[in-house]
Amino acid sequence: MKSYFENLLNEWSMVLLSPELLFDEKSKDGGYAGIITLIFFSIFLGLISGILSKSFVVFIVVAIFLIIFTIVFNIVQTIFIYIFSRLLGGEGSFKSTFNLLGYLSVIDIFTLIGLSLTSIGNLIIIPISMLVLLWKAVLVVILVNSEFKIGLGKSFLSSFGILALILICLMGVL
Repeated sequence: MKSYFENLLNEWSMVLLSPELLFDEKSKDGGYAGIITLIFFSIFLGLISGILSKSFVVFIVVAIFLIIFTIVFNIVQTIFIYIFSRLLGGEGSFKSTFNLLGYLSVIDIFTLIGLSLTSIGNLIIIPISMLVLLWKAVLVVILVNSEFKIGLGKSFLSSFGILALILICLMGVL
C-alpha cells in the first residue's frame, strides 16, 4: 500500500516537472490514477474552502460540486479531443485521454495557494487562477500530443482550435 501512495506522489510531481514523460508512460499502461488524482484534489480544494469559510457545509458542498463538475467537464473535453484528434489522424484512446485529464488537477495546488493568500488581499486569486488555466491549457496540448501522436500543432487544434472556430462561427451566425 505504501508503494502505491509513493507512486501516486511521484506521478503528481511528474505533472509539474516532466508532464510529457508522465503522459507517455501513463497512456501505455492505462489505469485510473488520474481519476483518483482528480477526486483527491477536488476534496482538498473543498476542504480549504471549508476551512477559510469556517463551515463544514461549505466543505461538503464545494467538494461534491467540484468532483461532479470536473468529471463532467473532463468527459465533455475528452469527447471533443477524441473526435477532433481522430479526425486529424490520431490513434489514442478515449479511456486513456479521460484518465490523463485527471492528472491536470495537480495544478490546482496553486489555486489552493492562491486561496490561502486571500488573507493578503482577495484580488490575488485572479492572476493565480489565470496562470493555472494557462498552464492547464499547455498541459492539455502536451497530453493530446502524447496520447494521439499528432504533433503539437494538431494537438492544439484538436484541444482548442477547432472548438474555438466552431464557437466563433456560431457567434457570427447568431
